[in-house]
Amino acid sequence: MNVKWIKQWNEQNKTQYIIPQTHFFSLNNPHTNMPTRWIEMDKWDNGKTDFRTIHWNELVFDIDEKDWKKVHKVGYMIIDMLLSYQIPFYIYLTGGKGIHIKCYLNARGKENDTDWQPIRQYIYNLITNNISNINIDTRKVSWDDYSMGSLIRAEGGIKWHVPQKLEDFRWKGKKVPCYKSIIDEIPEEKVYIHSHKQVKMPSKFKQWQVSKSILSEIEDKLNESNLVLNNFNNGIRPCIKEKLKDLANGINLSHNERVMIVTELFSKRWTQDAIKSLFRTSHDYNANTTNYQVNHIISVPYKPFSCEKIKDHNLCTSDCSFKNYV
Repeated sequence: MNVKWIKQWNEQNKTQYIIPQTHFFSLNNPHTNMPTRWIEMDKWDNGKTDFRTIHWNELVFDIDEKDWKKVHKVGYMIIDMLLSYQIPFYIYLTGGKGIHIKCYLNARGKENDTDWQPIRQYIYNLITNNISNINIDTRKVSWDDYSMGSLIRAEGGIKWHVPQKLEDFRWKGKKVPCYKSIIDEIPEEKVYIHSHKQVKMPSKFKQWQVSKSILSEIEDKLNESNLVLNNFNNGIRPCIKEKLKDLANGINLSHNERVMIVTELFSKRWTQDAIKSLFRTSHDYNANTTNYQVNHIISVPYKPFSCEKIKDHNLCTSDCSFKNYV
């Protein structure tokens, strides 16, 4: 049912891209609730799909909280920010524990060659900058435009639940299908849609024009970051370079990733001021907090992460000539 709709929407949206984007579909494995094999959209011969890849110009706020009151509160904080910038948005029940709030960006006529990833990240930071203690899946924003992409539950896609509430036991022990559907507002109490007949599909998406001033600011930040990245010497390990690129693109790093960067660069004789300046692109940047944390890491002092420790934290890259770095 939703494959035809998605293909039609993809056809309308493809003019956004200088290079055509390859889209993938996947079905949901009812036993694991995970997507099965990715198949290119043009080769998909099934009448439905549970997952699809996100469009380059599609910005997804994936609020992933177990506490529905927090989902409701954070959702409307994001909506208030979107309204303040007059950015059109669309709200979805995901069939899972949270909601999706989506926006569609328009950067036609841009004079530079800025990729979509930093544009998505910039708008995401703009909206969430003053919202703290939120659990949003940033992988739905920060995925690399040159990768296969990032999967999201498709409109009308299913997630299977084990019956928990009394009314769910009409399924007689079978897993309950819960569909993704667009909604007008975030309900105060959590609800599920169990029938495909109740699923609502959007008729048309409005796109928000990204201004030339925003595109210029993004390009300036990327140029500044590239100057720093180009000055990296060969003594810095690929895993740290990878996280530095993420940081330059505004991706929020974990505590361990930040400590890894600081200790590595300080051991390579970077000044404290040069190290601190790298964190300015982070959406939660605070000068006082950054000063304190960097000074603390250096004064303890923390040692650079060994390769073994980096592997323990799943931060190792496969393309690495360093072996057993201590």
